[in-house]
Amino acid sequence: MYKLLMYVLVITASITIMACSSPSEEETIQAVEQIVTEKPSDIEPTITRDEISYYLPPTIEEVETAKNNIVLKTGENTIVLFYDRDLKETDEIYQKAKEKDKNPLLLTKFNEKPTGFVKVIAMPDNLYELTVGYGGVKASTVVEQDKLIKSATNLSEIIYSLTFN
Repeated sequence: MYKLLMYVLVITASITIMACSSPSEEETIQAVEQIVTEKPSDIEPTITRDEISYYLPPTIEEVETAKNNIVLKTGENTIVLFYDRDLKETDEIYQKAKEKDKNPLLLTKFNEKPTGFVKVIAMPDNLYELTVGYGGVKASTVVEQDKLIKSATNLSEIIYSLTFN
């Protein structure tokens, strides 16, 4: 009986410690918003294509390229990068994002030149869709909560670094 009680106490303590060490959903969403709305500086493009140049973090690889779209992969997660030289502002992309999902956890438009936005939607199975737009560029991925902050950093670095050649 004593061993069973100790086992239950150890498991309960472990679960409590793990739960306390992870940021809450609200804290994660706030961190994502802060990361995306603070434009990173000094990010130089590492990839050059016919139409664009952009920075690709070392943990991410290109999987497929097509006109105006690039599919990227980091571990098990896929990132879709969309770009359109004719969309100088993200207002049109933002409006579509706003209309598509009525109850996002986060939908923030920030008014720099060009305009940008960040959107987070809760999905089934504890997944989150993260979309970041800036100028004529948009990147989206679906990740678990514990990968949202890193994904926001990666997407921000990619979209803010993208330039049209």
